[in-house]
Amino acid sequence: MKKRSLFIICLISFMSLFAGASGYYTEPQVYNMRPHPEYEWNMGPIGPTGIFARIYKGMRVTVEKIEPSTPADGKFEKGDLLLGVNGTAHKGKNPLVVFGTAITEAEATDGVMTFDVQKAGSTKTSKVTIRILSHRGFRLFLNGHHIYKGDDRAGFSEYRSIELNKNMMKHLKRGKNTLATLGVVGYERDGKTGTFNPIGQIDMWLEGMKKEAVGLE
Repeated sequence: MKKRSLFIICLISFMSLFAGASGYYTEPQVYNMRPHPEYEWNMGPIGPTGIFARIYKGMRVTVEKIEPSTPADGKFEKGDLLLGVNGTAHKGKNPLVVFGTAITEAEATDGVMTFDVQKAGSTKTSKVTIRILSHRGFRLFLNGHHIYKGDDRAGFSEYRSIELNKNMMKHLKRGKNTLATLGVVGYERDGKTGTFNPIGQIDMWLEGMKKEAVGLE
């Protein structure tokens, strides 16, 4: 009799736990793992932003700490409440999916993430924008004109040549020319200090250029 009573109590508790979670979410469950609105959840790092978050009761996604020298450094502080990102509120949704999707989209485009934040000790909501860094390549600019986009997802570490075509060379001019690059790199954790340091290096130069080949004579 005692075993049966214990089983019934456990079953009822489990069913109420499930009902509480399903009652909060307004969208179908996509992944097996999702936070429960009645319990705390260690969310951990939000991708390469430098934000470490914890989900408190009521699905309050709160900043726990910020890693130094990361995109979030100086823009967030412990206790900030993250309400959403890139125009999408996580209320009624799985915040792991909301923030994960935003990171994927940022890494595939311009690297920008805009958070809806309720700063610690405030009741007002503000927007905080950061630019995350990732292993997604580099861009070349000639005299201010974007001429080439490279993709380093394969982990290139060797030198390679990029031949300037006629469309690129039309931006050359007499006298001084400026070749610039914008590279997005990643972060690597220092095993001794635990901090994140940016990694990545790009060397570049022009070679084999003749005046008659670019019509400057």
